[in-house]
Amino acid sequence: MLNACIVGFGAIGPTHAQAVAAAEHGQIYAICDCNKERADKGAEQYNCRALYDFDEVLTEDTIQVVHICTPHYLHVDMACRALSAGKHVVLEKPAALNQADLNRLMEAEKTANGTLCINLQNRFNNCIQTLLNTIKTDDSLGALVGVTGTQFWQRDEHYYGKSPWHGRWDTEGGSLLCNQALHLIDLMHVFAGKANAVRTSFSNKALEGVIETEDTSDSLLFFENGVRGVFFGSNAYTTSNSVTLELNFENVQFRYADRTLYKISSNAPAEIICTDQHPVDGKLVWGSGHRLLIDDFYRYLSGKGGSYISLESALPSAKTLLAMYESGKNGGKLVHI
Repeated sequence: MLNACIVGFGAIGPTHAQAVAAAEHGQIYAICDCNKERADKGAEQYNCRALYDFDEVLTEDTIQVVHICTPHYLHVDMACRALSAGKHVVLEKPAALNQADLNRLMEAEKTANGTLCINLQNRFNNCIQTLLNTIKTDDSLGALVGVTGTQFWQRDEHYYGKSPWHGRWDTEGGSLLCNQALHLIDLMHVFAGKANAVRTSFSNKALEGVIETEDTSDSLLFFENGVRGVFFGSNAYTTSNSVTLELNFENVQFRYADRTLYKISSNAPAEIICTDQHPVDGKLVWGSGHRLLIDDFYRYLSGKGGSYISLESALPSAKTLLAMYESGKNGGKLVHI
């Protein structure tokens, strides 16, 4: 069994803990948080150690896997230090807030003894896996020509008041795009490949004066293979709905919405292909993939098969994210990636 430490036990840390506790080859050894009350609460829940300093995590030889579930601005430094200490790392998104940090993370991975897994759990949703398999096996679809992603969530003043690092460029790095919508942006890349240019605009429509960062954004993405992508999202809605992803092939369209995959053909009713499992960990809008991703990673580390999302696999969407912010901050200019 691999011993894990969950670093950061705020919003997403408990979801990682639930997934590790259910993993066949993993167990929770410690919960680490600089907030003593949170660390103690997690340690009591999982009957494990409570740590309050990240240095303790790095020097504890019994800890083999470190889950970085901290605020965005801490991700790269903590991941690099953990990899340098010989730990395996599960890193929450976003991987990095700027190109320099992304380069630093890539260099750390190259020289690390441990393995870095990027937590993009929605790739493991049942509908996404089914759609990937369908595309591989069905020659009648024709070429992919377009992909769209839309997302309407709610992030209000109360949400930002609970965590002062949210809503600030220097600590969150952005809001809608890098926090809520990155999983959807990543799924667009999973199917369309690498983007080589983007035009993005963003604004703060609902929380002007409350946060510095964007709550609404739209993008036009140009993929290397000629596929055209359109993204629109907002955190200014009244509730948080499931995302919608559409893939337009020459001969058919697929729509992933309300955790259901539809196949849409000309002159025929939409056909339901499959649905996602109900999430057992975390929020409904986070998807059902946390437990699947983490269990798969632990099986890989234990030599029992499995797989993981490498930094190389996550780079296309990570680089596009940085380009989207560059474009948005410069009036929507075309940014090449």
